[in-house]
Amino acid sequence: MNDPQIRELTPSLLQRRNDFRILADAMPQLVWTARPDGTIEYFNERWLAYTGLTVEATQREGVKGVVHPDELHETWARWNASLQKCQPYEIVPVAQCERRQL
Repeated sequence: MNDPQIRELTPSLLQRRNDFRILADAMPQLVWTARPDGTIEYFNERWLAYTGLTVEATQREGVKGVVHPDELHETWARWNASLQKCQPYEIVPVAQCERRQL
């Protein structure tokens, strides 16, 4: 971080990340963000409450611990297609979370 431009932008970027997380945690939807390689970086509080998993467990298990086995193949196919095409990924799950039913 010796570059003055990077040092100048860092507080602004951190504030934007914080603002996003506040907004995402206030939403009733399940929200997560991922890097272009598919690595999940963030889960909102609703995701954690719905699945009953910690961030670490979700990162370790992925959707295998949440998506119904009958939906898993299609879910992975859509996720991988989204990553390959660099398009947003959205899904309305048909199956209920196996860990917790709301």
